[in-house]
Amino acid sequence: MCGIVGYVGTEEAQDILLRGLKTLEYRGYDSVGVSIKSDDGIKLCKMSGRVAGLESYLEKNRISGLIGIGHTRWATHGGVSQMNSHPHASFSKKIHIVHNGIIENYADLKVFLQGKGFYFESETDSEVIAHLLEYYCCDNFFDGLIESLRHLTGVFAFAAMFGEEIYIAKKGSPIVVGHGLQEYIFSSDLSGLSGRARDVVFLEDGEIAVLRSSSCDFFSFSGEKIDKQFMEVNFDSSESLLEGYPHYMVKEIFQQAEVLERIIQNYIDKNSIAFSFMNPGCFSELKKIYIVACGTAYHAGLVGKSIIEGYSRISVEVVVASEFINNDPILEGNTLCILISQSGETMDTLFALRKAKSLGIYTLAIVNSRFSTISREADEVLYSLAGVEIAVASTKAYISQIGVLYLFAAYLSGYKRDLSEFLDTFRQLPRVLRETFCLDSQIEGLAERFSSKNKVFFIGRGLDYASAVEASLKLKEVSYISSEAYPAGELKHGTIALIDDQTLTIAISSQESLNSKMISNAKEVQARGGDVLFLGKSSSHDDFSTFETLILPEFDSMFAPFVTIVPLQLFAYYTSLKLGLDVDKPRNLAKSVTVE
Repeated sequence: MCGIVGYVGTEEAQDILLRGLKTLEYRGYDSVGVSIKSDDGIKLCKMSGRVAGLESYLEKNRISGLIGIGHTRWATHGGVSQMNSHPHASFSKKIHIVHNGIIENYADLKVFLQGKGFYFESETDSEVIAHLLEYYCCDNFFDGLIESLRHLTGVFAFAAMFGEEIYIAKKGSPIVVGHGLQEYIFSSDLSGLSGRARDVVFLEDGEIAVLRSSSCDFFSFSGEKIDKQFMEVNFDSSESLLEGYPHYMVKEIFQQAEVLERIIQNYIDKNSIAFSFMNPGCFSELKKIYIVACGTAYHAGLVGKSIIEGYSRISVEVVVASEFINNDPILEGNTLCILISQSGETMDTLFALRKAKSLGIYTLAIVNSRFSTISREADEVLYSLAGVEIAVASTKAYISQIGVLYLFAAYLSGYKRDLSEFLDTFRQLPRVLRETFCLDSQIEGLAERFSSKNKVFFIGRGLDYASAVEASLKLKEVSYISSEAYPAGELKHGTIALIDDQTLTIAISSQESLNSKMISNAKEVQARGGDVLFLGKSSSHDDFSTFETLILPEFDSMFAPFVTIVPLQLFAYYTSLKLGLDVDKPRNLAKSVTVE
């Protein structure tokens, strides 16, 4: 949640901050602001709305200066307003801060500071940081920062600009510092560095960075100087461009065949799976696997459960990360915990990882972002190789996650069976996806027809139910239509009472052995006045010709989740467009959820 960026160097900070904020906007876009140190003091400009609005204003009202901080917000404490926007200034206006995270004890700190004569302009938890720093930093800023940190409870990454320096502190929320030519730039993630830095360092929890135009020092929260080495990273900023597509979401849907090709190239070697685990022996005697994730990654886990259990005959339990943290799962010997996260920074999933490790359970992370906290802390890591994903509604990250889970299931079973047929079929998936993309115009027409419906049900059986759950989330995220997913056989056990002529039911039927059951379920909906859109393969077309149909290309039913989700992603995309909504930045959402 929230994106922070800052710069100190020899170039104008305004343009660099705006570029960084544009790339970070997927982390939050309720409001935006910058503070830049000019010749006559720090100038603050912030407003509700998107980065484009701030950019337009600053084009006519430039702030000249070589040091600055910026923020794009996903609201937690306090509504969406200019006064709650970041940066926040201290009482004297000499200290400006930007913050990502939640200060859990902000209410007590606010009462304390108000008692000392400090006046608060916002409803946010973040403003207490600025005033607390001023209260303790009257003599020496660094000593005051150390004292302030002792009083802050919660999860945070914040940057404080004072004088000619920027002070950054990290506890929980991600932050990366980049070193360029006579400049330092920092951000919530690599994309916010705007390609200006190839040498970077990732702050760990309990660490401070002090940035100047010509130097950078690192300290612990206790004030002790620590040695951190910058490392070179390769980040392709061109992936953040639309490249002729009207929106990021549709671009990323159509990139999914390339994502699978990348997974094939990196992880399949002839008739074997080329995972480079540090301790492969830990997987040879597994009795139980927990898959822990949130949102779309959780839905990928549902697919993973079916494939791992079906192919490897190992018991799998899929758990929402926040529930894994709060509950007391039975974790015994020969158990593996798989943590799935696109960003590798999802707070609930990170805390679940730490809980599993504290209980002595071996952990495997499936993440897209290299150098992320989860990838660094897990015992083993598999990168999902989706590339940069900008649209808030995840598409290619989901395909990449289930791709890695399929290969991991095959890897586990490789101790017992020949993988050649499995891998031959897996290699055909990019071709099948490209054939599915050809349904694009038909799907757009279906979205036009059904976009007026006020509720949508997705039903499926087996692997198709997992696709239904993810498809329902995609539609809710970008169209705001009330949508739910059910195992097809469950619909008649209560929920069918909601069926009327304003209801669309999308029936997913890729498993030939279950077609007759799915047809019966669809007819039950039709009999109660509901519309049905039936997704199936051409070999079964005659059986469901009474429904509005979308015929999928032929594919092996075991690999159905890769194919069935694509038209449903496109359906959600086009429905959002028909309703005139912002498909890449849906209301109330953010891409990387770094708060509990």
